[in-house]
Amino acid sequence: MIKGIIRNTIVNSFYIYILYGLIHYISAYAYPYFCTPYGIAGFIKSFFLNEALHCQALRWTIMKTSESVTFGMILFGSYLREYMYSLHQEHKVDSNNKNKK
Repeated sequence: MIKGIIRNTIVNSFYIYILYGLIHYISAYAYPYFCTPYGIAGFIKSFFLNEALHCQALRWTIMKTSESVTFGMILFGSYLREYMYSLHQEHKVDSNNKNKK
């Protein structure tokens, strides 16, 4: 029962992680397109576009999704470490029982 709940939580977290990665990817490519146009005129426009609301929103989105992706990697690494440790413990117990027989 509890393992099922934990698995569902992990699967749902994985979906959210993928969604945040997708949002980060789209925002990171949209920012240069909308907020830093190409060329000399774009260089001058970028000073004014920097304070535009859509550019601020894109910067915020890039920053927050980046933090979430980093947290997701830490969470996944911690889960993987714990899973590997539990497998090691099971193998250690099985080895000890075989040696006693």
